[in-house]
Amino acid sequence: MEMSPLPTRQIPPIDFLNECFDYNAATGSLTWKERPLNHFPKVASQRHFNKRYSGHEAGCKDPNGHVVLAITYNGSKKIYFAHRVIWKIVTGENPPPIIDHRDNNQSNNAWANLRAATMAQNSQNQHRRRGKELPKGVFRKRNTDRFYAQIMANKKLLHLGTFASPEEAHEAYCRAARMAHGEFWRPI
Repeated sequence: MEMSPLPTRQIPPIDFLNECFDYNAATGSLTWKERPLNHFPKVASQRHFNKRYSGHEAGCKDPNGHVVLAITYNGSKKIYFAHRVIWKIVTGENPPPIIDHRDNNQSNNAWANLRAATMAQNSQNQHRRRGKELPKGVFRKRNTDRFYAQIMANKKLLHLGTFASPEEAHEAYCRAARMAHGEFWRPI
């Protein structure tokens, strides 16, 4: 799930970004270009940057696995998610508030893996929480050997039934999730 540091943060202009990066849509990588003097306060700064970074992959991973970039524009250095910068490079427009990674791999910024989403859609495209023994959408009924399935759809919690096994409950969850969430549903 994307948690933007500043969702309304203005991404630098497309012309500036095109002077900074080469983007490989198939692999999702951004590579620093040799940047022009007008990006720097001094010739020495330009030389140092180009010698150290030009031709190298841009960004590093944050603790959640997103690739982040430090970009200095108009003398102000800010951190941006790479997928938001990529959105602007590809479309020429500021990114939507939420960008979902289809495969749920936050560092896979291939263009085919990125899509605009609502917060609810982005939440549906998550793996179940670690440490949980039951499949996604399945819960054990207290003091019984039975299981129930439930799903959140259209801001409502829907009870899908009670079942003898977690597998049956999970099948019910998957059918409902596929119908309710379309391409954003994830079975695990």
